[in-house]
Amino acid sequence: ALTVAQIENITALAKQKNNLFMEAMTVGFNPLYQEIKGIIQSGKIGTVTHVESMFGRMSAKDHKHTPGQAGGCIYDIGIYNIFLILDLLGPVKKIQVQGRKHRTWDVIGTVQLLAEHQNGEQSYSYMTMDSISTSKATIIGTEGTIEIGEGWTTPHEYKVSYRDGTVD
Repeated sequence: ALTVAQIENITALAKQKNNLFMEAMTVGFNPLYQEIKGIIQSGKIGTVTHVESMFGRMSAKDHKHTPGQAGGCIYDIGIYNIFLILDLLGPVKKIQVQGRKHRTWDVIGTVQLLAEHQNGEQSYSYMTMDSISTSKATIIGTEGTIEIGEGWTTPHEYKVSYRDGTVD
């Protein structure tokens, strides 16, 4: 769906037919991501105050370079960053977005997003489909941090660092 009206039609139809409708966002179902959420929920890193994510890769698919075909980095890979910050911090209260249009495509190729969430938490996301970027995420709490290694959208490793200097 590219518009609010489209998503409303889809969800209404799913309810009418008693079907489940969801984005195929596999990050939330990844066992390691579930483990990370368990650490957060346990309070081991204290209260989460900030989430930072970076995700980028070069896009070679023409449909991703065309506005009418869901082109642009927000539609393509930005949704992963947005999922992470909303899943961990909840709704956004205030947001600043800066985008850079690709030189030849008719879409935004890179976006930086800075948000304040309902309880004052902050998030920063960098997403790009027209250059190379690291793909890491950091969850910062009052008592420690969780760093999700390269390829955080399909996590294979993470590191928990505590205020006292210990690391898990």
